[in-house]
Amino acid sequence: MVEVSLGLLWGMGCVWVALIWWRLEKNALILKHELSQAKASIENAAPTNFNVADLKAELEELIADTIGSMQPPSIADHLGGVLAQWAQIKMMKEAQTMQGPPVISEPLVD
Repeated sequence: MVEVSLGLLWGMGCVWVALIWWRLEKNALILKHELSQAKASIENAAPTNFNVADLKAELEELIADTIGSMQPPSIADHLGGVLAQWAQIKMMKEAQTMQGPPVISEPLVD
């Protein structure tokens, strides 16, 4: 009886592995077909007169415009940074008093 159960289990395992292998192969063929279709559609839709020099010139112009419009921070920017840091420290201290002792504390020495 044990031999029959083991044989049945072995057979079902082999069928299961064969089924998974067949399914993987089928999906691989489907993906290869879809990939070749996508590649063909991209090749058909690609511009034929693509010029790298024009693209490089446009990028250089964009970078020059961006860097040219930058300006050093003003005193208002610095004061805003100081005010934001002060407000953050104040809020952290208030939150610490509301939740009780800090989570990280100094080690206790006996």
